[in-house]
Amino acid sequence: MTTTLSQSAKTTSLGRQVRKGAAWSSLNSVVMRLGSFVMGIVAARLVTPDQFGVFTVALTVHMIVLNISDIGVGAYLVRHSGPLDAVAPTVATVSIATGALLAGAMATAAPMVSSALGAPQATSPVRVLSLTVLVAGIAAVPTALIQRSFRQDKRFLAEALSFVLSSALLVTLAARGGGAMALAWSLLAGHAAAAGMMILLAGHYHRPGFDRAQIALLFRFGLPLAGATLLGFTAANIDYMVIGRLKGAEPLGLYTLAYNVSSWPSSVIGAATTSVALAAFSRLRHDPDRLPAYVSTAIGCLLSVALPVSALTMALAKPLVLTVYGQRWVGAAGALSITALYGGLRVLVDLLTNVAISLGKTRAMLGCQTAYFVALAPLIVVGVRWLGITGAGWAHVLGATLVSVPVLVLVLRPVAGLKFRLLLHWGGPPVVAAATAGVVAHLMAGLTTNLVSGRAGEAWVALIVGGLCGLLAYLVVLGRWLHRLVGRSRSLWGSTAGTIQATD
Repeated sequence: MTTTLSQSAKTTSLGRQVRKGAAWSSLNSVVMRLGSFVMGIVAARLVTPDQFGVFTVALTVHMIVLNISDIGVGAYLVRHSGPLDAVAPTVATVSIATGALLAGAMATAAPMVSSALGAPQATSPVRVLSLTVLVAGIAAVPTALIQRSFRQDKRFLAEALSFVLSSALLVTLAARGGGAMALAWSLLAGHAAAAGMMILLAGHYHRPGFDRAQIALLFRFGLPLAGATLLGFTAANIDYMVIGRLKGAEPLGLYTLAYNVSSWPSSVIGAATTSVALAAFSRLRHDPDRLPAYVSTAIGCLLSVALPVSALTMALAKPLVLTVYGQRWVGAAGALSITALYGGLRVLVDLLTNVAISLGKTRAMLGCQTAYFVALAPLIVVGVRWLGITGAGWAHVLGATLVSVPVLVLVLRPVAGLKFRLLLHWGGPPVVAAATAGVVAHLMAGLTTNLVSGRAGEAWVALIVGGLCGLLAYLVVLGRWLHRLVGRSRSLWGSTAGTIQATD
């Protein structure tokens, strides 16, 4: 009896932790995305498309390098089930050392890389952003500890401070004609502020140390993940590289705006998924019998939110761009109508990727990303040459549909019980409802445009009418299915579900 009580005292409800973490993460994602949306509008009014294209080149290099800077050891710490003091100091050493080396390499190679991507004027922004890689290495362990403990409330505070500081600096510098450098300096300031807050809020900063026994474990897990991440982010940014090289800075700026808008579902939902799913499914990996139910329900929940956003964005691309960003950005509407579809698919890919990582399938992820990159690279080049910036969007859609999703399902089938039948069962209804919503929204927006043609506010009236009608159509088609989904989710992630052994 005493043993039972002792074990009970050491357990905690995974459902409660996930709900709390997801709630804070969703709040963080929505608030930060709303703030970024507002600041994106401000930046579009202050920065020209060609300046935005120059910054995109710098940001592309920055994102690829930043996301491999800890060579995957941060994710190892999140899923580690043993004492933290045994591994955290070595993780700190590795992340700081690789961050410093990659930051130096990025700054040194800036002129060559910028010229190769068709924007030599991006050299200075690349060098400014190289400092964020070093900052990320210093904060890697505190960030992993916060994610591991589902303390997304702390992450929210850190990112809120980062947003306020970077936004104020961006407006100040851009209003004075700072252009691409204004965007670069504001991003660096935001990263530094967030890293400082993460270190303070983590509660304990593990000083760098070295344990030879841990190095092999770290590299065995982290190197394949770092390779997969490198390929993944290179694949995700190869469109910027090709467009910058073949079309120049201004088309790149227009495409970047379209891609950013289309990423709203993955930015909001995907950020919440990444911050919670890795830790949650890492703990569920010891319960293989229930994994298929958790994974399939998560797929249904995410797609039911992401797909209508993507469908309405596709249907209302032109009035959306005109209303929010103005006439000089209208060239982005064609690309947005295609990249919005990829935005919805990316939510599914991100979820399945996090499940695979949580189950330790990092080598399989490397293979998956390799296959995606090999397929995507020629599709991007052909698409941009034939269809311009719209062709890049089609390439992403084809790559995700024909390669990423099928390969991820095959990877997860033996370890998580995920089958194509389950994917169709939980993803099919949202797809049908979202397609219906998109058609209704497009027709109603076109009808509204014809009725108010030539009048002030034509675009925003069409946007509102089309959006509301499309949303209503989605709820009518999917309402009963959504009700069943909510009931199933509550039964799985309820306060008594998924009880696990607590670990430090």
